[in-house]
Amino acid sequence: MKIFVGLILLISVLLAGCGGGGGEIVPAAESAVWAKYGLKKPSPSSIITSASDNFKSYTATIRNDQAIKVLAQTGVDATLTAWVQDGAKFVATRFNYPKFSKPFLDVIAIDEQWLLNTYISEGFSNPQSQSRVVAFRLGAPAFGGSDTNTWNYATINSKNLLVTDKVGMAQTPGHELFHAIQETLAKGQTPGPKGELIPNWYWEGAATFVGLQTADGLKVVDYLTLGRPNMVVRFKNGPVQTRSLNLSEIKANDSTTDPYAIGFSAIEFLVSQVGMQKMIDVCAALGSGKNFGDAFKQGTGIELVDFYAMFDEVRGGLEFSKN
Repeated sequence: MKIFVGLILLISVLLAGCGGGGGEIVPAAESAVWAKYGLKKPSPSSIITSASDNFKSYTATIRNDQAIKVLAQTGVDATLTAWVQDGAKFVATRFNYPKFSKPFLDVIAIDEQWLLNTYISEGFSNPQSQSRVVAFRLGAPAFGGSDTNTWNYATINSKNLLVTDKVGMAQTPGHELFHAIQETLAKGQTPGPKGELIPNWYWEGAATFVGLQTADGLKVVDYLTLGRPNMVVRFKNGPVQTRSLNLSEIKANDSTTDPYAIGFSAIEFLVSQVGMQKMIDVCAALGSGKNFGDAFKQGTGIELVDFYAMFDEVRGGLEFSKN
């Protein structure tokens, strides 16, 4: 009889530990790392809500009078031109960074010759202008720089991206402008394809979060129903290797490692906990000569290794589980 009772107790304990009985899954214990920073492990819904609220609160203030100049070749869809104008202006004026010496230039081109002539007429040297043509020739819908962004409308139109990838196109103006801000604050540093000095999860994740929130703020793409789900789908359908890595291992930006979606989730979580300014302050700390780990600690107040541990605890609930 004692053995039978003992078995019942043992089974009850095992069922409680795995969500048996009432069918509810018991949450994993909260690690001590949260208490170290006076934080409590948040629910997924509170992370998403807090991140959005923090972005809206931060961008409610105009911090910069940086001018934006958009030049579009005849034949470019007016919708794209409006998205570029509005998205770039929104980001350029809401963040605190050293003002560019001249209006930030967005060029939307259909053909290489018009692109070349436009850059030269805007005061860019022939080598600088030719470099844009070379990048344009590779066919990416858009690509950025520290003082200008370029759009390949030939690619956008041929692939009907304003319809088939509305989320991507709508978030790109804010995304690319924010990259220029990052680079300015970081004194010209960028991650590069390998991301050894600055991991691409931070660089691309921050720009993607800003781009999607900007598109939402401009009422082009709703963050909750379109923007965020787009990143979840990208993560789940992306490279298998990316889904098998810890965030600390997401450094590269290449054919086998996609830092955009998982980086977006990490930044969404970070902003929910520390706000926008501290997330941005990491770039300024990089510009002062600090390595990424020290820059992250100075900017956010959280040790990088602790942030990684906290993100590991919540990423599954945010739909970015590690396989």
